[in-house]
Amino acid sequence: MEDSSLEPPEEFTCPISGLLMADPVIVSTGHTFERGCILACVDLGFTPSLLFPCLDLSAISKPSSLPLFPNINLKTAILNWCTKTGFPKPFPITQVAAREIVRGLIAREKIPAAESAQLMNTTSLQNSNRHNSEFLILHHCK
Repeated sequence: MEDSSLEPPEEFTCPISGLLMADPVIVSTGHTFERGCILACVDLGFTPSLLFPCLDLSAISKPSSLPLFPNINLKTAILNWCTKTGFPKPFPITQVAAREIVRGLIAREKIPAAESAQLMNTTSLQNSNRHNSEFLILHHCK
């Protein structure tokens, strides 16, 4: 019996895509991802903030040089959960879909970084102006 409001347990979903994993793999940090998503990150030179600074995917020149270990126990648990709950079994994500998801993450992570840099520049300018004002007042009052 399928419950349309049923959500997969968080540990069954890929931290990159948020989707139920069909081909979970473990990277060297011990984190598990959907294979297609982590390979898309390598292809696009993007490291999810979850992994950085422990693992810098942008330093890996090609996906085949990234050691990925199939998480067979997790895959079995996911398939058993799907069977038990009637939830549809997942299919591996396509390369095109994975790249689109990662491009979206890249765009979202760039915006806060740009806003943060702008805020730091504004704060720095305000501090500089405050310092200059104090300097002028102190020297003018002497």
